[in-house]
Amino acid sequence: MVKYYKTFFILKEEDRGFKEDKNPSGYVKIEAREGKGRLDCHVSNLKCQNLKYKLYIMKVDDKDIVPFCLGYINLKGREGELQKYFDSFNVGGKGIPIEHFNVAAVLLDSSYEDDIICPLAAYKDKKIEWRNKLKRSLHTQDFSKKENSKNPTDNEIREDKNCGIKDNKEISIKENKEMSKKAVKFEKETNDMDIEVQNDKGFSDLKLKATEFDIGTEDMREETFKKLMEDFDKLFKKVKPFRVERKDYKWWQILNPAELNNIFYKFNIKVPILFNPLVMMAHFKYRHMIVGLYEDQKKNLQYVVCGIPGLYWVDEKPFGEMCRWAQVEGDKPRYGAFGYWLIYINPTTGRILSNN
Repeated sequence: MVKYYKTFFILKEEDRGFKEDKNPSGYVKIEAREGKGRLDCHVSNLKCQNLKYKLYIMKVDDKDIVPFCLGYINLKGREGELQKYFDSFNVGGKGIPIEHFNVAAVLLDSSYEDDIICPLAAYKDKKIEWRNKLKRSLHTQDFSKKENSKNPTDNEIREDKNCGIKDNKEISIKENKEMSKKAVKFEKETNDMDIEVQNDKGFSDLKLKATEFDIGTEDMREETFKKLMEDFDKLFKKVKPFRVERKDYKWWQILNPAELNNIFYKFNIKVPILFNPLVMMAHFKYRHMIVGLYEDQKKNLQYVVCGIPGLYWVDEKPFGEMCRWAQVEGDKPRYGAFGYWLIYINPTTGRILSNN
């Protein structure tokens, strides 16, 4: 069992026929610390007329399956949200830690007697067959409940309600945004590093300065920087996102944020707000984000840079006042121009540079 764990499942269309205008999509974010786990799920473009959907996470291997139902997804229009707190050392009372769960699936609420209907699904490592195993598991549970339905005990009643709406702590999109703002405020208060950028100037004029809080030995930072670059090269495609190319930056395109999160987790880079709801919405809209490595050899500065795509003054800032605008074309920000909201992260401390 690990003390800290964080992962993302990027939900993709599995069974067709449930899209609302656009193809359905979504994500499941899981974070756990010292046995206290939290799951946040967001879905988009699922049909909601007289349909209900449940979220499952599952531990699946070649022989067996351990499913855990987190409850109904609260749909409002084309968007849906679900939040759940759980014991990450003993998920659903199954005796299994959260890091062993490798499948997330949004299932159509039905009797499951004929088939498993799954509009959205995601896999941690590789795609694995789970439907037949889940079907057998659910049938076994149903049979056990019918056998004991005459005189159900309190424990069985609670188990039967395990997937009920009342067992969930559901959260609206508006509330989720408020939580994101609070997270931004908290992260800003806890950061002690500075970023200096001239107002109304573009990416080419962005300047960084080191402070007394830029801790970490030179050898440690260089080694971390080198290994990050190697991992980025293995997983991501190198890109040149800006019209003005700079030699002190290297950029990669991210199509799956979960892969970037896994690299950060590997290097113990913990940035709580990096994958907040606004970031995930930007990814759904523009289907990518960018990550970069910035190095100033003269000043001995080395930072990881994350860029979230957006349109200036059209899309909301994903990190509040902690991020800076970098426009693809032109130095002066203009309404509706495409670019990226950038944040700078010290790879040895995980701290985000403040704008103040």
